[in-house]
Amino acid sequence: MNTFKMLSFIRCNTKILRIVVPRIQQSSGFRFKSNLAADAQSCSLTEWAAKATNSDWEKVLTPEQYFVCREGGTEEPFTGINFSNFEDGVYRCVCCSSTLFSSEAKYDSGYGWPSFHWAEKDGPSCSVMQRQDSGIAVTQVLCSHCESQLGHILQDSNDSSIDCYCINSEALQFEPK
Repeated sequence: MNTFKMLSFIRCNTKILRIVVPRIQQSSGFRFKSNLAADAQSCSLTEWAAKATNSDWEKVLTPEQYFVCREGGTEEPFTGINFSNFEDGVYRCVCCSSTLFSSEAKYDSGYGWPSFHWAEKDGPSCSVMQRQDSGIAVTQVLCSHCESQLGHILQDSNDSSIDCYCINSEALQFEPK
């Protein structure tokens, strides 16, 4: 199944929100997954994302994005659309559009996932947070705004004293400069 993304805009009270709507190719053509829940009460996508239920997420994410971001899954290495992307721009959370990483921090770690040396700062606080993954001796990377699972921090394959943010492509939305 090929997944394409389209920008969509919705009105939420007095503000217009930009969201990414997954478009899924089927044998009968293309179909679009549903927009954000029509009864969204907040005025920002980040606020909506912080309050969204699993049912809400299933409506707006592709099955692959839901598996990675909401269930803590991991995509196959060397398969993600952002793995080999080295264009200038920023990487945002696919769930809430928070800025997570800059292309300046991206590099090829050899692990098979988009890899970054550092996370972007979003105002006074970092847009990513870390926590120990249950049962595994690695650190999980989460979006600090909507708590979507993004990936893991591993030791850099060339220098074990450097952290490598290995992030699933399914959790990222690339925005070129």
